[in-house]
Amino acid sequence: MCGGSDSPPVDTYAQDRQIALMRQLEADWGSRFKPIEEGLVNEIMNRDNVIRRNVYESGKEAKASYDATKDMAERNMASYGTQMDKDQQEAMERSDAMAGQGAVISARNMARDSSISRLEQQQGGMVSLGRGVQQLGISGFNQAAAMEAARNNQNQQIYGQHQSSGWQTLGGIAGMAGMLLS
Repeated sequence: MCGGSDSPPVDTYAQDRQIALMRQLEADWGSRFKPIEEGLVNEIMNRDNVIRRNVYESGKEAKASYDATKDMAERNMASYGTQMDKDQQEAMERSDAMAGQGAVISARNMARDSSISRLEQQQGGMVSLGRGVQQLGISGFNQAAAMEAARNNQNQQIYGQHQSSGWQTLGGIAGMAGMLLS
């Protein structure tokens, strides 16, 4: 009786539910958010390539847009019967070339600035997200550790009570035996 190690069944329902919920959240994150996170991290890690690609694409789009606008203006001039001599034509072509290059340069600069800003915001967001996940994980571990410590403490108390009860019973038996022998 005094040396027994009979311990009552441990109630782990809350811990089991918490573990199941954490596993469900982990699976949900892995299927929905991890691919997005990996894409964002890849963009951040390949920052220079992303900026170059955005600058190149914006330059192409600005040139195409400017050419379409120039063609529209030429059609309007032709529809009104406007005629230019050779000097006027050359001056207009120089002006168009400079304006076209200006549009491309402006679009590329804006794309560079907006890409840098977006990537910096992404990086800050990823750091904040990582810190939040870290804190959530630490909090979950702390809760599980506290529950485990409480359970261990309770088991120690139960064990101590069993030991004390066993020694009291043994002492009572010894006392009764002493009384019988005297």
